[in-house]
Amino acid sequence: MLAALAAIPAALLPSRFWSRYPTLQIERFALASALLTVLLGFAVAIVGYFEFLRSGGASVGALYAPIVFGLTTPTGLLATYLILSGIFRTATSFVGDWYGDPLLTAIVTAATSTRERRRDTAARADRVRREGREVPDRLYSGEWASLPQAEYVVVASRRKEEWEAGVAVITSDKTYRLGAPFDKETREGLRTIYPLLPYEHGTVIRRSIAYELPPLRER
Repeated sequence: MLAALAAIPAALLPSRFWSRYPTLQIERFALASALLTVLLGFAVAIVGYFEFLRSGGASVGALYAPIVFGLTTPTGLLATYLILSGIFRTATSFVGDWYGDPLLTAIVTAATSTRERRRDTAARADRVRREGREVPDRLYSGEWASLPQAEYVVVASRRKEEWEAGVAVITSDKTYRLGAPFDKETREGLRTIYPLLPYEHGTVIRRSIAYELPPLRER
């Protein structure tokens, strides 16, 4: 009983949060939560509708009174939402696609997305500040970056899209396999290091990037 009392309202939370409360077994009571939402909606509708009629709603006519009540009054809108959202959650529960309250889920999703966008924007701005001004790529030997397994390393002042570990880097002279990129603090700012490893013959090229190597630098 105590588990149900806690799990039924908890099932209104966005379903991605349910796993945070394993002891409540929210999925077990999700259907009950949805059905109770429907019943609550009908209870609100019945009480509110008769109050609507007593306050003059009957003047709109018996045919249109329920529609006016359900779509234009605060109590009617609440009842309509509870009923429809409860029916939706009930229907989806039968196929194992669990949902919390749709409106609460939408609000939380929007707030989370906004927070993540702000965090990502702040992180990008901080990285650009640390990188300093954008300059052309530089090429050094693998030993320069303490990577003897790499023939060369490309030092970039900005991250390169699609330059991920395993990608084939095709130059005019040779093909290399890109190692795992990493960041390195330098006197000129933060730099991204891209190791160019020997490409083994016979290896299937799944993704490739055409690139012209800059002049090799000693220091």
